[in-house]
Amino acid sequence: MDAASLDFPDESVDLVTMVRVLHHLPDPSAELAEVRRILRPGGTAIVEVANVAHALNRLRHMARRVPLPVTALDIRSPETRKRGGIPFVNHHPATVTSQFEAAGLQTDRLLSVSNLRHPVFKKALPRRAILMAERMAQPSLARIQFGPSLFYLLRK
Repeated sequence: MDAASLDFPDESVDLVTMVRVLHHLPDPSAELAEVRRILRPGGTAIVEVANVAHALNRLRHMARRVPLPVTALDIRSPETRKRGGIPFVNHHPATVTSQFEAAGLQTDRLLSVSNLRHPVFKKALPRRAILMAERMAQPSLARIQFGPSLFYLLRK
């Protein structure tokens, strides 16, 4: 199905999950409106967003003295973009939060994920320790939008 025109009746769905979907939607307004349309009152949406404002990217932009983009950023190489195809974008949390609200979806909870996926952590720490630390840190790091991915728990 086309995410902007889902073949479900109005208010017929309890849960919508979108993981690695917004990565391909530079402007997800139509798709988010569709999510709201099909969700029952009080329904839940879990949406993963690739975070352009993650901590490492903020440091990179500060070092270059370049502001972070607030619109969706296509992270494909210039050569790949010339060939066309499916966009591959990262979103700014403030912008996507506004888009959720404009669609009538309210954020109940936010988690920052993949916080410790850097190769340095993977070499230095056992996998089990990384997973435990990741799980414990996700809610706190969400407050500063630390990680490269954010999971939003949304309600209609």
